[in-house]
Amino acid sequence: MTVQSMQLNVQQAFQRHDTLISTVLKWAVVVYQSLAIIAFIASIFLATRWLNEPFLGAFYEHTMVFNGTGPNEPSPAWALYEKVSVGDQLTAINNIPVRSFDDVREVVSGKFFPGDTVTLSVLSRSGEELTIDTVLYPFPSSSSTLYLVIPSILSIIFLIVSLWIFGLRRNESAGRAFSLFTSSLAIITGAYFNLATTHEFTAIWVLGCGVAGGSLIALALTFPQESRTVINHPYLRWIGILIGLLLAAVSFANLFNFENPTAYIGNWQVIYGFIAFGVLFYISSNLYYAMYAQSPVVKTQSRTILFGTLFSFAPVGVWLTWATFTSLNFSPYLFLFMAVFPIVIGYTIMRFKFLRTDDLVRRGIMYTILTALV
Repeated sequence: MTVQSMQLNVQQAFQRHDTLISTVLKWAVVVYQSLAIIAFIASIFLATRWLNEPFLGAFYEHTMVFNGTGPNEPSPAWALYEKVSVGDQLTAINNIPVRSFDDVREVVSGKFFPGDTVTLSVLSRSGEELTIDTVLYPFPSSSSTLYLVIPSILSIIFLIVSLWIFGLRRNESAGRAFSLFTSSLAIITGAYFNLATTHEFTAIWVLGCGVAGGSLIALALTFPQESRTVINHPYLRWIGILIGLLLAAVSFANLFNFENPTAYIGNWQVIYGFIAFGVLFYISSNLYYAMYAQSPVVKTQSRTILFGTLFSFAPVGVWLTWATFTSLNFSPYLFLFMAVFPIVIGYTIMRFKFLRTDDLVRRGIMYTILTALV
């Protein structure tokens, strides 16, 4: 009786431990989703304000380095883009030093208007001091569509899917991993325009990239099937998340290094490589399940996921691979392919639920028939 009582106490202790861990993880996802929502709403507000400012003619990043992101079609408004190179640093406007977008706004806003000419001081990557005259323009509407409207619509889709699946599967590791991943995509797309313009959410964007790679690994380890190793060692489900957080933390140290304004690029390339690894890991795991899983349900789910993943991530995967080694410019059109992924996964998660239920029903009917025959 004493042994049974001890076993019961141990079992209850494990259950309480699992419940506590599950509750903590659910709240962590809720906080992260809230961060994604706040970043999206604030980014839209800041973007609307930025669009009312005169456009210098090129995007620059948080260390005032021109990033090489250019127009989707020829436009005189992007004239400065043709005069600077990736890595050149904006240091002054009309001889007034600038170290942030707020400094630029203080110099330009209300004092210069579209059609006016300003003189920029630019420090090239080779250390040469350049003086460039540029005409101010309104930001082109076609560029607004490409860099703001499309990513914002996709961010809304990712947020909705994240909240939807989390509401249905928040008690399962796969549901939490999927919600983290789609929330990360919402941050990456929703804060993309802010990354190139006013820069308030640069650090959150980097965090989103790190968590995106880690949560994709976590999703591969938990859905559509968990291996016995992962079940016996639950911490393995979140090892990718921890690596992603570590890479983001390392990147933060170089984000605002004005003495070496391009130092952060190397950190970002490592994170891009990590995301590319996550994509390849997810594709490989589903390819394995599609070929060797014992359950026909898992095989069906894996094949569906595999096709959706290949369609969604093949284009951006190629870009991530190249961007790991070079300064390849990113096109927001690549985000459009990624919109397919959460829809496919959301469908398979729901279908998985129904197939499992049908399976249980069939087994119950079979058991009843056999019992009656016996």
